[in-house]
Amino acid sequence: MKIVCILLSIFTFISVRSQETAPPEKPVEMKISGFVMNNLFFDTRKNLDAIDGSVLLYPLPESPDINGDDLNKVPNMTLLSLASRLKFAITGPDAFGAKTSAFIEMDFTARANSATVRYRQGWIKLSWEKTQLLAGRTWHPLCSIDVLPGVAALSLGAPFQPFNRSDQITPTQKFGKMNLILSAAFQNDYNSNGPSGKTYTYQNNAIMPNLHAQIQYKDDRTVLGFGLDY
Repeated sequence: MKIVCILLSIFTFISVRSQETAPPEKPVEMKISGFVMNNLFFDTRKNLDAIDGSVLLYPLPESPDINGDDLNKVPNMTLLSLASRLKFAITGPDAFGAKTSAFIEMDFTARANSATVRYRQGWIKLSWEKTQLLAGRTWHPLCSIDVLPGVAALSLGAPFQPFNRSDQITPTQKFGKMNLILSAAFQNDYNSNGPSGKTYTYQNNAIMPNLHAQIQYKDDRTVLGFGLDY
């Protein structure tokens, strides 16, 4: 919750700083939303999955024992409510000539076999007419939410669709229907694998964020883009 407090403090500072020029009819407003999700799974065999099966990747291949019986052909069933979420959408007075907003999202899938609060997203945003500046944790630019498939399960196209939320500083510049997106991202939940296992310390010790540049075309029916990620 330390990061959430920092985000709220920054947003409060912007609010107080803006009240010198902002009219009184534009106070800070917060809308609370979310949902309770119950998922009942029945599988005829074992799968490669994450978070107790809430994110299913693919069925495991045959693994015959000495008698020729498939060890992965094991029926199983699970009922989960871990994906229930709580969201806070915040808007405030204009600052530096931009509209201000913030967002905090959490669920309860921090660890398998344990319903623990997980920090999913938390960012602040300054939005001008053609420019946007975002700072905080949200979807990585490689994971375009405009093309995430709408499916009943939570896998959202994984493992083929990039699935990553990272702390980042991301400016976006609009040129008509074209967007130029630049981002410096830092690992947290989704880390590189190395000699010490999966950890963000490799990036910290390298003193180098994940750098990303993307050109994106977007209209009402089409999203096209080209990106470079380092």
